[in-house]
Amino acid sequence: MSQAALGREVKRRLLLIAGRTYLNGSIEFSWLLDLVQQHPEAREKLQDVVGIEVVRRDRGALVYPELWLHLDGGGVRDCSWRACVHGPSSREARLFAALRWAVRDQIESARREWAAWRRDAYDGRSTVTCGVCGDVIDAGEPLHVDHSGLPFVMLARRFLARYDDGSPALTLQALPIGGYELADPQTVSAWRALHDSTARLMPTHALCNLRKGARGQGHARDEAHPTGAGR
Repeated sequence: MSQAALGREVKRRLLLIAGRTYLNGSIEFSWLLDLVQQHPEAREKLQDVVGIEVVRRDRGALVYPELWLHLDGGGVRDCSWRACVHGPSSREARLFAALRWAVRDQIESARREWAAWRRDAYDGRSTVTCGVCGDVIDAGEPLHVDHSGLPFVMLARRFLARYDDGSPALTLQALPIGGYELADPQTVSAWRALHDSTARLMPTHALCNLRKGARGQGHARDEAHPTGAGR
């Protein structure tokens, strides 16, 4: 299994068991412990740990799990499940995360607009179609947002190419909730303007959005809707 496929599977499993703190002795705790032991700083992370909590975060179009390690005597310690799967994140990955964070409101605005169209559709039927497979996204389904045409990664790399490596304009700072943001307001404004004027966003099914990145649109159509019918 590739690193990308492993990451998707771990994320899927974490979301399935999210919403609880698991204690030593449970099957879930054993699996989570095995996962955390793959962290580059596993020894420090696991010191005094008596429970592992899996939290689901819903931030508009972004849905992701978080791991919180509960300590003997009280207190918690955060743990990146991505670092457990992929090892330490590269600087480019951290910059991509900061760029996504900077335009999260643009993505969420598009999602809300498509969700409103779906609610206001004539005779109650959704008229919003998935930009990957072309089928209708029914009212009861999660509505995700992806980049059409120029992928986010390519747009981000074009923007980052404006700056030299180590430029103060690309200084990162950690977010209290985890992740990163750009510290320079001028850089953030320039990126937001470029994304707003250049990015073409599209609504997608959750599965299509997941599979498109790794395998392409043809596989997304075949696997998400093998019968060709909308869900």
